[in-house]
Amino acid sequence: MKPTDLEALLIDRSLGELPPGVAELLDAHLAGDPAAAAAAREFTATVRQAQSALPVTTAGTLPPVPDALFTRPAPASREYTRELLKFAAVLALGLTLGWQFHGRPPAPATSTAQTIAFAPVAAAPARATTAGPFWSLTRVEAEARHQAAAPATNRLPLHWTSPFKMPRLESPGDKS
Repeated sequence: MKPTDLEALLIDRSLGELPPGVAELLDAHLAGDPAAAAAAREFTATVRQAQSALPVTTAGTLPPVPDALFTRPAPASREYTRELLKFAAVLALGLTLGWQFHGRPPAPATSTAQTIAFAPVAAAPARATTAGPFWSLTRVEAEARHQAAAPATNRLPLHWTSPFKMPRLESPGDKS
Protein backbone atom coordinates (compact mmCIF):
# COMPACT_ATOMS: atom_id res chain seq x y z
CA MET A 1 0.00 0.00 0.00
CA LYS A 2 1.26 3.47 -0.83
CA PRO A 3 2.22 5.65 2.14
CA THR A 4 -0.11 8.47 1.04
CA ASP A 5 -3.09 6.09 0.78
CA LEU A 6 -2.25 4.58 4.16
CA GLU A 7 -2.00 8.03 5.74
CA ALA A 8 -5.39 9.08 4.37
CA LEU A 9 -6.99 5.87 5.63
CA LEU A 10 -5.39 6.28 9.08
CA ILE A 11 -6.68 9.82 9.37
CA ASP A 12 -10.19 8.75 8.38
CA ARG A 13 -10.06 5.82 10.87
CA SER A 14 -8.91 8.00 13.75
CA LEU A 15 -11.72 10.49 13.05
CA GLY A 16 -14.31 7.71 12.82
CA GLU A 17 -15.11 8.41 9.16
CA LEU A 18 -14.05 5.04 7.72
CA PRO A 19 -16.75 2.59 6.58
CA PRO A 20 -16.84 -0.71 8.54
CA GLY A 21 -15.71 -2.93 5.63
CA VAL A 22 -12.72 -0.70 4.86
CA ALA A 23 -11.86 -0.50 8.60
CA GLU A 24 -11.66 -4.33 8.77
CA LEU A 25 -9.33 -4.43 5.77
CA LEU A 26 -7.16 -1.68 7.31
CA ASP A 27 -6.98 -3.59 10.62
CA ALA A 28 -5.86 -6.72 8.73
CA HIS A 29 -3.14 -4.68 6.98
CA LEU A 30 -1.99 -3.12 10.27
CA ALA A 31 -1.71 -6.59 11.87
CA GLY A 32 0.79 -7.62 9.18
CA ASP A 33 2.79 -4.33 9.06
CA PRO A 34 4.30 -3.19 12.44
CA ALA A 35 5.47 0.21 11.03
CA ALA A 36 1.98 1.01 9.79
CA ALA A 37 0.53 -0.05 13.17
CA ALA A 38 2.90 2.38 14.98
CA ALA A 39 1.83 5.19 12.61
CA ALA A 40 -1.83 4.34 13.28
CA ARG A 41 -1.26 4.61 17.05
CA GLU A 42 0.40 8.03 16.55
CA PHE A 43 -2.51 9.31 14.42
CA THR A 44 -5.04 8.08 16.99
CA ALA A 45 -3.16 9.71 19.89
CA THR A 46 -2.85 13.00 17.98
CA VAL A 47 -6.56 13.08 17.13
CA ARG A 48 -7.51 12.35 20.77
CA GLN A 49 -5.32 15.20 22.01
CA ALA A 50 -6.85 17.57 19.44
CA GLN A 51 -10.37 16.50 20.41
CA SER A 52 -9.64 17.02 24.12
CA ALA A 53 -8.23 20.50 23.43
CA LEU A 54 -11.17 21.62 21.30
CA PRO A 55 -14.72 21.77 22.67
CA VAL A 56 -17.08 19.49 20.84
CA THR A 57 -20.38 21.10 19.88
CA THR A 58 -23.41 19.23 18.73
CA ALA A 59 -25.68 20.29 15.92
CA GLY A 60 -28.47 21.08 18.39
CA THR A 61 -26.53 23.95 19.99
CA LEU A 62 -25.99 25.85 16.77
CA PRO A 63 -28.34 28.75 16.13
CA PRO A 64 -30.81 28.26 13.30
CA VAL A 65 -29.82 29.70 9.93
CA PRO A 66 -32.15 32.50 8.82
CA ASP A 67 -34.08 31.82 5.65
CA ALA A 68 -33.02 35.20 4.27
CA LEU A 69 -29.55 33.77 3.59
CA PHE A 70 -31.00 31.31 1.10
CA THR A 71 -33.25 33.70 -0.78
CA ARG A 72 -32.02 35.95 -3.55
CA PRO A 73 -32.40 39.65 -2.80
CA ALA A 74 -34.33 41.85 -5.23
CA PRO A 75 -31.77 44.39 -6.49
CA ALA A 76 -32.18 42.96 -9.97
CA SER A 77 -35.77 44.21 -10.11
CA ARG A 78 -34.64 47.63 -8.86
CA GLU A 79 -31.95 47.71 -11.53
CA TYR A 80 -34.52 46.78 -14.19
CA THR A 81 -36.82 49.55 -12.95
CA ARG A 82 -33.96 52.05 -12.98
CA GLU A 83 -33.04 51.14 -16.58
CA LEU A 84 -36.70 51.35 -17.60
CA LEU A 85 -36.98 54.83 -16.07
CA LYS A 86 -33.84 55.94 -17.93
CA PHE A 87 -35.32 54.67 -21.18
CA ALA A 88 -38.62 56.46 -20.50
CA ALA A 89 -36.78 59.73 -19.76
CA VAL A 90 -34.77 59.52 -22.98
CA LEU A 91 -37.89 58.66 -24.96
CA ALA A 92 -39.82 61.60 -23.45
CA LEU A 93 -36.92 63.95 -24.18
CA GLY A 94 -36.69 62.74 -27.77
CA LEU A 95 -40.42 63.07 -28.35
CA THR A 96 -40.46 66.53 -26.80
CA LEU A 97 -37.59 67.76 -28.95
CA GLY A 98 -39.11 66.19 -32.04
CA TRP A 99 -42.43 67.87 -31.34
CA GLN A 100 -40.69 71.16 -30.56
CA PHE A 101 -38.67 71.34 -33.76
CA HIS A 102 -40.55 69.27 -36.31
CA GLY A 103 -44.08 68.31 -35.38
CA ARG A 104 -45.60 71.33 -33.66
CA PRO A 105 -48.10 73.28 -35.74
CA PRO A 106 -47.10 76.89 -36.43
CA ALA A 107 -48.12 79.46 -33.88
CA PRO A 108 -51.01 81.71 -34.87
CA ALA A 109 -49.95 85.07 -36.29
CA THR A 110 -50.12 87.94 -33.84
CA SER A 111 -50.24 91.64 -34.50
CA THR A 112 -46.49 92.04 -33.82
CA ALA A 113 -45.41 89.25 -36.16
CA GLN A 114 -44.45 89.96 -39.73
CA THR A 115 -46.44 88.28 -42.43
CA ILE A 116 -44.35 86.94 -45.28
CA ALA A 117 -46.04 86.79 -48.64
CA PHE A 118 -44.62 84.63 -51.38
CA ALA A 119 -44.84 85.55 -55.02
CA PRO A 120 -47.34 83.50 -56.97
CA VAL A 121 -45.81 80.34 -58.31
CA ALA A 122 -46.61 79.09 -61.76
CA ALA A 123 -48.45 75.82 -61.78
CA ALA A 124 -46.36 72.78 -62.61
CA PRO A 125 -47.37 70.80 -65.65
CA ALA A 126 -49.50 67.76 -64.95
CA ARG A 127 -47.69 64.46 -64.69
CA ALA A 128 -48.21 61.84 -67.29
CA THR A 129 -50.28 59.03 -65.86
CA THR A 130 -49.70 56.61 -68.71
CA ALA A 131 -45.91 56.55 -68.40
CA GLY A 132 -45.76 52.80 -67.86
CA PRO A 133 -45.16 50.45 -64.96
CA PHE A 134 -43.59 51.75 -61.79
CA TRP A 135 -40.08 50.30 -62.39
CA SER A 136 -39.94 51.09 -66.11
CA LEU A 137 -37.46 53.28 -67.97
CA THR A 138 -40.30 55.19 -69.66
CA ARG A 139 -41.63 56.24 -66.27
CA VAL A 140 -38.18 57.49 -65.18
CA GLU A 141 -37.84 59.47 -68.44
CA ALA A 142 -41.33 60.96 -67.98
CA GLU A 143 -40.46 62.03 -64.43
CA ALA A 144 -37.25 63.68 -65.70
CA ARG A 145 -39.25 65.56 -68.35
CA HIS A 146 -41.73 66.67 -65.69
CA GLN A 147 -38.93 67.96 -63.42
CA ALA A 148 -37.35 69.84 -66.32
CA ALA A 149 -40.69 71.44 -67.26
CA ALA A 150 -41.43 72.57 -63.70
CA PRO A 151 -40.55 76.21 -63.05
CA ALA A 152 -37.46 76.89 -60.93
CA THR A 153 -39.44 79.16 -58.56
CA ASN A 154 -41.33 76.09 -57.36
CA ARG A 155 -38.31 74.93 -55.34
CA LEU A 156 -37.53 76.67 -52.01
CA PRO A 157 -34.22 75.42 -50.57
CA LEU A 158 -33.69 75.25 -46.85
CA HIS A 159 -30.88 77.18 -45.21
CA TRP A 160 -29.56 75.50 -42.04
CA THR A 161 -26.57 77.08 -40.34
CA SER A 162 -26.49 75.15 -37.08
CA PRO A 163 -28.09 72.03 -35.64
CA PHE A 164 -29.17 74.18 -32.69
CA LYS A 165 -31.17 76.65 -34.79
CA MET A 166 -34.31 76.11 -36.78
CA PRO A 167 -33.77 75.83 -40.55
CA ARG A 168 -35.16 78.67 -42.61
CA LEU A 169 -36.27 78.93 -46.20
CA GLU A 170 -33.69 80.57 -48.43
CA SER A 171 -34.96 83.43 -50.54
CA PRO A 172 -33.89 83.57 -54.22
CA GLY A 173 -31.41 86.43 -53.60
CA ASP A 174 -30.00 85.02 -50.32
CA LYS A 175 -26.84 82.93 -50.76
CA SER A 176 -25.35 83.09 -47.24
